[in-house]
Amino acid sequence: MLTHEDVDRGNIWIALGDRSENGEGAYVYAVEVAPEHRGQGHGRSLLLVAERESLAAGIIRLGLHVFADNTPAVRLYESLGYRYVVTHMVKSLR
Repeated sequence: MLTHEDVDRGNIWIALGDRSENGEGAYVYAVEVAPEHRGQGHGRSLLLVAERESLAAGIIRLGLHVFADNTPAVRLYESLGYRYVVTHMVKSLR
């Protein structure tokens, strides 16, 4: 949970995985910032904490999933150095 000035601003859920160099590493399952607090750097702060905690646990890789149309999240992740490793595509049949 990220609290700033005694107000809960957001939270992050990560799972720490395999610590080997070729292992899966840690994974971010959710980054949530309250709508009224978005655009203030809280998502960045949460991700940086996740990165520090992962490194402290001996994990050298952190993964996450993002929907391509979530432009603010994509920009945040790219600005922090995350890169695409898999692309999935979908087509509506209705």
